[in-house]
Amino acid sequence: MSTETKSVRRSERKEASRQRLFDASLECLAELGFASTTTTAIAQRAGMSNGALFHFYRSKEELLVAAVAERVRGLRPDLGSLVHPDEQTLDGARVLDASIAALRSPAGRALLEMYSAARTSQRLADALQPTFKQARDEIVDALTATIAAPVDRQQVAGLVGVVLTSALGITVIELSMGIVLTDTRTALRQYVDSALATSKSPATPRG
Repeated sequence: MSTETKSVRRSERKEASRQRLFDASLECLAELGFASTTTTAIAQRAGMSNGALFHFYRSKEELLVAAVAERVRGLRPDLGSLVHPDEQTLDGARVLDASIAALRSPAGRALLEMYSAARTSQRLADALQPTFKQARDEIVDALTATIAAPVDRQQVAGLVGVVLTSALGITVIELSMGIVLTDTRTALRQYVDSALATSKSPATPRG
């Protein structure tokens, strides 16, 4: 086996271990919450020792921020599913519902746990800010590219900000209280639809 082949295999094994840590981190966050998620619990779930975990990351916070940053990209819904089938315009109800559904997923719940913990940790809040900004910017860029007609990126960014913030609040309340905020969801869907209608920008998914 050549030196190059050995190096590639080592890199592949290292990446596979890192992904196992990410999976275990998000599962622990979603099931146990931030406070009860320990490096020991993560390492056990990932099938490795604490020493191996610390070979990758120096602290629990560093690992969890890295895991959330990596997996938050997977929360972005398929943009084609957000297009109204008849009018070929962005469907406000689907935009909001897709955002809430993403936040209810295991990765979404892990993200919510991190935001909750950041309320009392400025260091954690500072570490999470780039992740939130990156996720928002990626969604804005994707939506701007999806809409066929020229649009104001700032307007799209504002709408995405409203949707994400609202979806975060709705999801936190619904999950913590075991209820569904039907009236709130309906009002927000109407608001988003109204904002999209005002822009008058037809949307066509681009292959």
